[in-house]
Amino acid sequence: MTRSRIAGVCLVVAIAVAGLFAWKSCGSHAADGPTAPAPGGATATDGAKARAPTAATLTTIGGRVTRTSDGAGIANALVSVAPAELMAMFVHSSSPTLVARTDATGAWTAPGVRPGAYIIGATAAGFLPGSRDKVTINVGESRRDLDLALVAGGTVVSGIVTDVGGGPIADARITAHAEHHRPRLGGAAEFVATTGADGKYAITLPDGELSIEARHDDYTADSKRVEVAGKPQTVDFKLVPGAVIHGQVIARDTGKGVAGAIVFAEANNSGDASAFADDDGNFTLRGLASGSLELKALGRGYASAAPTGVAVGIGEQVDGVRVLVDRAYSISGKTVKKPGGEPIAGITLGAFSLLSKQLGLALQPSDKDGSFEIVGLRPGSYLVFAVGEGAVPEVGSNVDVVDKDVTGVVVPLEIGVTIAGRVEPPLPHVDVTIELAGEIGLGNMFEIAKTILVQAETDGDGAFALTHVAAGAYTIRASGKEGHKGSLPITVAAVEQRGLVVKLETRASIAGRVIDTSGNPAVGVSVTASPTGPHPKQDNSISFGMGSRDTDTTAADGSFRIVGLDAGKYRVTASNGGMRFGMGAATKPLSKAATEVELAAGAAKAGITLTVEARDGVIEGVVIGPDRKPASDAWVTARRTIDPVPGAGDSEAMMQRFGSSSTPVLTGADGRFKIDKLLKGSYALEVEGARGATHAEKPGVSTGDNVTIELLALGTITGVVSLGGAPVPKYVIECGPTTGDRDGTSRQIDAKDGAFSIERLAPGKYKCSVEADAGTAEAVLDVSPGSTTHDFPLAHWATITGTVVGVLDKHPVAGIHVFAGDESSGRNLGAMLAGHAPTTDASGRFLVDRVSVGSGKVTIMPVVGFAPLATRPYTITEGQRLDVGTIEIVPPRNGDAGTFGLTTKVEDGKVIVDGVTEGGPAAAAGVVVGDRITAIATRDVAALTPEIASLLLGSGSFGVGVPLPLALDRNGTAVQVVIVSTKA
Repeated sequence: MTRSRIAGVCLVVAIAVAGLFAWKSCGSHAADGPTAPAPGGATATDGAKARAPTAATLTTIGGRVTRTSDGAGIANALVSVAPAELMAMFVHSSSPTLVARTDATGAWTAPGVRPGAYIIGATAAGFLPGSRDKVTINVGESRRDLDLALVAGGTVVSGIVTDVGGGPIADARITAHAEHHRPRLGGAAEFVATTGADGKYAITLPDGELSIEARHDDYTADSKRVEVAGKPQTVDFKLVPGAVIHGQVIARDTGKGVAGAIVFAEANNSGDASAFADDDGNFTLRGLASGSLELKALGRGYASAAPTGVAVGIGEQVDGVRVLVDRAYSISGKTVKKPGGEPIAGITLGAFSLLSKQLGLALQPSDKDGSFEIVGLRPGSYLVFAVGEGAVPEVGSNVDVVDKDVTGVVVPLEIGVTIAGRVEPPLPHVDVTIELAGEIGLGNMFEIAKTILVQAETDGDGAFALTHVAAGAYTIRASGKEGHKGSLPITVAAVEQRGLVVKLETRASIAGRVIDTSGNPAVGVSVTASPTGPHPKQDNSISFGMGSRDTDTTAADGSFRIVGLDAGKYRVTASNGGMRFGMGAATKPLSKAATEVELAAGAAKAGITLTVEARDGVIEGVVIGPDRKPASDAWVTARRTIDPVPGAGDSEAMMQRFGSSSTPVLTGADGRFKIDKLLKGSYALEVEGARGATHAEKPGVSTGDNVTIELLALGTITGVVSLGGAPVPKYVIECGPTTGDRDGTSRQIDAKDGAFSIERLAPGKYKCSVEADAGTAEAVLDVSPGSTTHDFPLAHWATITGTVVGVLDKHPVAGIHVFAGDESSGRNLGAMLAGHAPTTDASGRFLVDRVSVGSGKVTIMPVVGFAPLATRPYTITEGQRLDVGTIEIVPPRNGDAGTFGLTTKVEDGKVIVDGVTEGGPAAAAGVVVGDRITAIATRDVAALTPEIASLLLGSGSFGVGVPLPLALDRNGTAVQVVIVSTKA
């Protein structure tokens, strides 16, 4: 599965760890570990295979669009039928939004609808758009009762869609949907308009933050963010002609087409595209950007073992593409209510593997008896997800696929309960969500993921209803558009709760204007308010709720307003792409682009003016081909070079990938190009030749330069993987560039001779790694135009053992995760989620197999929380069994988090008290700021290490009511105290 698509799958998981791990792409390839029984969520049962649904049958749905005022039909309204649930993340472009136009009576019909979950929206001139709750269309079902009623009002957004070379584009589709500060994994209503023969469009929209996209089958798509605020706006688009691929998905073993397969394409210059194949396996991919693509497919009984490479030019049509797929398996069974066991229909299911970056999907929702079939699964350990209307999402049920279909899998889904109430004061359009109470970590991230779909918006009376809430302890969060915030702890059981009141508080705000160095309004600039000091009301918990509004984007007049802020000190920074990143904090990018602000509770600070550099830089040049002749129709992109921040390490390199890049421009017939509207500074230019057959990179280009760039032919890496001189038939190889922001590529190889070939690589240095059941290998290769040959002899995996004990009592600590290598790697994270991660036993012992040769570190990871408990470096040789000895940690606590009411700092190897909470345990024991802690529970700080000593004293390390003796040095005088933890 493509890197960017698997990232979409892993959003369900990564939403709980984003920002906490240096998470690159959700996982590296790895051979599968030992299998384990399917745990709790999905249970494999004996008996015959559950009835697999038949091939998806298209149906027709319809209804009426009327006026709420009198019920009369609205003619010429546009109705959108958009995919909902998680399926929209994976196959949105293959199940595109369907559009129907109402007749004179307001009636509409939409043919060609696949079974699935949809959100239906409607737009009409002079009316606010409307939508209805998710609708599930089951197999063989035809609905004609899908009515919508619209209220008069709204604001008109209009514009023109033109070809990048000039000329209007008729029949382009304009799609608008609301911008949200919280992922809407359940999908959202799409409001649609189309362009006329003159390329012009007009659409009536509600006020608020909106994303507007222009799309046409013959062009690549473009999107813009707009703020609609009661005044008509003009939003124009220029589209680049897109390529078209016609092809067929073919089973390698039979030579026949695979009916109903899904084809995914990952492009270099745009996002993913996908399409469903017909009954003969034929498919069409449209609107593709120029360059190299990798095509993969999955269907019933088959999936791609390796991608099919295709090169396309601008607006080119490529025919006869063959996407070969190999034998794959399925997971089938039933979705049922928990408890009770009654079948649940209309559930969207899929399965993904973090270990091997593979994805399988059910081609249609579960049917009326709950039957489902997830297809296209290569051997691996999979996490099953299930999302549908009327049930709590299920994420993380583990199923292992080895060499046959897995049948009889039961996926229990909780129905949950309704939690209803109101916000006070009774404001409309307040976002209401829930968050899991308590600490989060690797052990409960799926519980967090289940809360993401639980969201509501208050009505005109301030009322809300959160549906399908699972049992547990939560915090209800409410966030208004103007920055009002409120929260309410709640424990959910098996019965619904109503009449809840969430009290809203007015929070502080910061408003002002951003101009550039030429004195013009700076449009589209990101302005962020970052806390710089103590914030008495600040909630330090990790939040996945809506309402994180500490960033705003400037409007057409350069104005901004950041709302919902706590009292305290803030650094307000404007960045138009020139910001540098380092260790999670932005350094000052430009003079006058930042200011310090101190806010009282509920204060409104206005009149701030920030100045950013004008975007008046230009880079020009000419691109020549390998034949030294001008190269036309080549894409040229300028990526801002970010100077390293001292001490930033790997995080700086990762953040550069999300830095400022220009919109790609095309070379003309003379090979010349011009990139304007750049910040002055240094850039790296990347050039993709016509049809993606050539590539070039030129670093160190400054604005004002006129450069010549020579395209180079792409390269290929070939070789053989062996062990002890014998070919290895099955393995995973992944190669990624060591510099730049290009993604790597990977292959799952199944070849008797152990041979591999990785094509279409831009010349440069690549780090390649190979993993197989028997061992591993890696190398850094210099890929030149043409073919580069490198064989990989595998080294046998090594093994690491050790023991984990408590730092104070030396008692063994059981049930702790242990990783070797990089604790943030997808392989380690995937192993933990799949239930294969090594853990300590009752004696504290652990064993980590499949350790690569070389140096690394053993990392002890908690079940709750994400910070490593301890690390131990190692160097290991091929096949070695290495015992790293005893590793001391601060053991996970039992019960509620406790605090000793103090904070410490490590200074010159000493632990110093730098904060004492008034009325807290430390203050009660007589601890004062400046005390040096010399011993904890009779253990010298030097023996513990200052870092562990400081961790021991931090909030949450111990439970409540724990006495802890401390030895202090107070200006040369020894002091003995005992502090007793209280609830944090």
